[in-house]
Amino acid sequence: MFMINRSVPILFWNVRGLGQSDRCSEVKRLLTAHKPSIACFQESKLSDISHFKKLSFLPAHLQSLVFLPSVGASGGLITAWSDSNFELVDHSLGSFSLTTRFHARASDISFDITNVYGPCVGSLKPAFLDELASIAADIAGA
Repeated sequence: MFMINRSVPILFWNVRGLGQSDRCSEVKRLLTAHKPSIACFQESKLSDISHFKKLSFLPAHLQSLVFLPSVGASGGLITAWSDSNFELVDHSLGSFSLTTRFHARASDISFDITNVYGPCVGSLKPAFLDELASIAADIAGA
């Protein structure tokens, strides 16, 4: 068996809102400096992402994304990736999660990433934990 050990730079960041232009500029600056292949954001607080909004916080190498809109002023998940490195095979949205399945373009490796933002309301904790258990059961090889 031939194995290639490669690291995939993935960034996870609770951005605490992308509504302000200075926050978007800071996110874009750090993404440009660190060049992750995949970036997962929590608490975007965005209910929609226009093309111009996307350009305000994502550098050119991370122009593909899927997102779970915020509910009111809380939550919101975004997973962005480099199309030159990865192909999005599938994605699923939950109430508290965004799961993506990627296939590496340079190898035969596929993997899942689940981006999670837990509920602020304690009474939703059982539903949150049930959702995570369901995701774990559905992921191949888990």
